[in-house]
Amino acid sequence: MNIEGKKIVKVRKMTTDEHRREGWQKDGETIVLELSDGTLIYPSRDAEGNNSGVLFGADAEGKNFFTLDAGSLTSSTQMPTRATGGGSTQSVVFYGAKV
Repeated sequence: MNIEGKKIVKVRKMTTDEHRREGWQKDGETIVLELSDGTLIYPSRDAEGNNSGVLFGADAEGKNFFTLDAGSLTSSTQMPTRATGGGSTQSVVFYGAKV
């Protein structure tokens, strides 16, 4: 599947039915990225699909790293960042979800 050029139109929590469809236990909240063509992208714990996972990201300079999970879907939620290579820690905005 090629997702290049498609836009993220919604960031939301995975539903109970979606968890069930994957055969996953709902042991936390899973984030779902909905693309402009209806494609859904969500993290898996591993390549075999053994339960849900967490998305990781980095800023454009590659100095500030963060996790993006369902807990970060509200603008008031601050997720911790971790810095490597002398980078600073700060909040970044990822498609409307403040992390």
